[in-house]
Amino acid sequence: MRKLICIMISCILMASILGSCSPPEPLDKGIKDNNLKDGDMKDDGAGDKGENDDTDINEAGQDDQKEDTKSKIDITGLEKSTYDALDQSSDIKLSIKEQTIDRGDEKITLIYENLSSKEYIYGEEPHLEVNIDGDWYVMPLLDNVAWHDIGYILAEKGTREDIFTITNFYKSLGAGQYRLIKKLFPDEGEEVFAIAEFQVK
Repeated sequence: MRKLICIMISCILMASILGSCSPPEPLDKGIKDNNLKDGDMKDDGAGDKGENDDTDINEAGQDDQKEDTKSKIDITGLEKSTYDALDQSSDIKLSIKEQTIDRGDEKITLIYENLSSKEYIYGEEPHLEVNIDGDWYVMPLLDNVAWHDIGYILAEKGTREDIFTITNFYKSLGAGQYRLIKKLFPDEGEEVFAIAEFQVK
């Protein structure tokens, strides 16, 4: 009898212990949840990377545009102009027949007009400038350049045309706005200068 009672008590205790324990979660469910979280994180990372890539491309494009602009004419080492167009002589009008020339063109035609009753003399010395972002810079001459030490007379109220060969003094010009400056000397008084602009496309 005692043995039967002990067995019954043992069975009751085992049943109560088993009833209080919850069944374990399936292993597959935990794996699926972990995979989902990892996937979400990877998707977010990919999205951020895409946005960063777009930003990098835009910034690179802007940098390329800046480099393209700078690469047209390198101003490193160029001297800024000391000439102001407002100070040029009112006695002399200088113009260029070819207002626009192509890259590779070698010659332009200078037209001098003396509006005064004084005679002027000018020489062959070249002085060419280029406009970069609103400022004028002096174009460097070729190495070992020389010109004739001669004076040309511009008579009072007179007109004169000269051919100026660019490649005798300068490298082939790139696209941009240029101006040629000529010094002139009157019979009496100080030297003056005149300016003529032209475009290279």
